[in-house]
Amino acid sequence: MRYDEVVIARVLREREDARVALAVAAISGGGLALVLIDDMLKVASFSGPGTALYALVAALIALAGVAPWLAWTVRGRATQIRCEPGKVHVDGETIQAGDVTALGVARALGEGARGRSVAVARGRTTIFIEVERAEDAARLVEALGGERGERASSELPSAPGRSRALAAPQIVIALVSVAFGPLYFAAATASYAVLSPIHDAKAFFGLGGVVAAFVALALLVVRRLLKSQAVALRRGAYDAHVALHHQRSKASETSDASPDEAPLRAHPLARGDEPVGAWLSRLDALPVEAHAYRGDAMKKDVLWETLGDVEAPVDARMAAARVLSRRYGEEEGALVRIVAEPEVRLRVEAVLEGEHDDAERRIETLGPLFTFKAD
Repeated sequence: MRYDEVVIARVLREREDARVALAVAAISGGGLALVLIDDMLKVASFSGPGTALYALVAALIALAGVAPWLAWTVRGRATQIRCEPGKVHVDGETIQAGDVTALGVARALGEGARGRSVAVARGRTTIFIEVERAEDAARLVEALGGERGERASSELPSAPGRSRALAAPQIVIALVSVAFGPLYFAAATASYAVLSPIHDAKAFFGLGGVVAAFVALALLVVRRLLKSQAVALRRGAYDAHVALHHQRSKASETSDASPDEAPLRAHPLARGDEPVGAWLSRLDALPVEAHAYRGDAMKKDVLWETLGDVEAPVDARMAAARVLSRRYGEEEGALVRIVAEPEVRLRVEAVLEGEHDDAERRIETLGPLFTFKAD
């Protein structure tokens, strides 16, 4: 194992961003409070009926229902992780092997899935590290004292992740608030005769909408303050990694042979254990067929076949594109167009950057290609 190179990865922590949601909630709640105060005190600023006032109240009610949906889980950004014996350096933090209580690697599952998920648990805290290649996952595992191989793991915490027990009532109340906003406006302006059977539809949807709005906002604040509760209504990448590793654990309990153990198909263009810069330099030095000795040059038709092969390793496809462009003079647009998958196409475009350093920088910025569907 080499410790003088870095691993390009994406780190996922159990983090959520609720700033936009809380800001929208504050605007909605504050606006409705002012309208109610005006209604009780008869302040001239909001006195008297009018379409503009009805529209404002309706918008504030609906906005309260939208606010909870504006919180999301933070995916994480591409970064470089440096491995040393017994520790890894991640985002300015050093993880010591002795502090790791559980460690596991799971292969991404699902149609078109790519990449490896490395779970690193320290006590009750678990982070997931997305890497593209089995070699990078093995390097992280070995640096942290685990056994080399994709099934190397200790038992991960049984239920990492925050609870979503309050998410269901939050969704119901939020939907009521979103619906009552426009219904209140319709009743107040007599826009829809269909509301006429409802006795005093304006008061029903107005009062009901305001109550739903404040309940929705209160639930959002409570969920934000309780550390045990997730704020985001939709499950994000962190939850998907949790499910992926639990699914892998269940599969390993019922079978001695796991699909995670299947070896990757070797390819002469694959990067292997090389750093990106060294890999690009090797590709740029490959001979063309006319100047090759002992058959050490890949034929042009083989390179084209590799580039278009969706089952080939992504780094091999990237390498084929660079060799075809730099050594055989093939047109870059044609090389990019043959790649159907958007994420792979981005990486082919990156490897075709003219300058060596520009290509290396862009590849590292894109980070690992990790796509999966955890059922």
